[in-house]
Amino acid sequence: MKPPTKEPYNLMLGQTGPLADNYNKYRTTFDSWETMYLMQKKFFRGLPAGFFVEAGALDGEFISNSLYLEQEMGWTGLLVEADPTLYEKMVVKNRKAWISPSCISINNYPEKVSFKGYDAEEGSDLAMQMLVRSTGNVDGIHAPAGGMMGYPTTYQVQCFPLITYLLALNITHIDYFSLDVEGAEAEILFNLPWDKVDVTVWSIEHRDQITLFKDYYEPTSPAPPPPLLLDENGHVQVREVVMNVTLVLNRDPEEGKDKYFVQFMSEKGYEMYDYWDGDYIFIKKKSEICQLHCP
Repeated sequence: MKPPTKEPYNLMLGQTGPLADNYNKYRTTFDSWETMYLMQKKFFRGLPAGFFVEAGALDGEFISNSLYLEQEMGWTGLLVEADPTLYEKMVVKNRKAWISPSCISINNYPEKVSFKGYDAEEGSDLAMQMLVRSTGNVDGIHAPAGGMMGYPTTYQVQCFPLITYLLALNITHIDYFSLDVEGAEAEILFNLPWDKVDVTVWSIEHRDQITLFKDYYEPTSPAPPPPLLLDENGHVQVREVVMNVTLVLNRDPEEGKDKYFVQFMSEKGYEMYDYWDGDYIFIKKKSEICQLHCP
């Protein structure tokens, strides 16, 4: 891990010109980022500076869920990014936080994994390049984007259990944790030592296509294969199946909420504060912030 730097920030934020304008447009066009930004202002303004963890930190600026806390509220924390291309970009941003070129393990032990980073099509603008790069995922994980947006390059990356980072930094409490690691969130949460990890506010990306929580609460036996259809001569009949696919452009932001995930987090001591199109915000029930803001 690299320690926080005292060098001046080197950010796109505050710059002018077409390149900076293109890069920074997420600040007005990404609903999920705006939701997190407004939530942080509401929850943390006026409180003492805290400690954050952002897993899936990208370049340390683009759609960052921790930069505002650091830059405007004086927080510090830990930024974890597995994609080596994005990590190198993060280094020169001069964040005032620890940074690590690694990933949080989906198991309770350190391991090396294959990680897929994605490049956008040639000629894509900077915002699209960053957006495509943000979909990188641990190989073998069911990722939301699933590599549909770019061309993959595979890297070997070291992963550590979350508790390993915290012990190395002598951290016992996390005020805000942003967990957005393209499909590995559920397995990370299942393997957390919850009695040793104290988090006040979580923001977590989780898609209901990942059924780990449903399978935990409602385990089912594998469905048997369909019976073979035989003709009068005993030969297998071949039937053509036509599937209609409908592209939905305007999704209901409430769609896809995973009630099993909400139940899991509730049992860990958290109240769901908000949900928007795969992004959840949870607050620790026995916290001052929950007393002030929980529904």
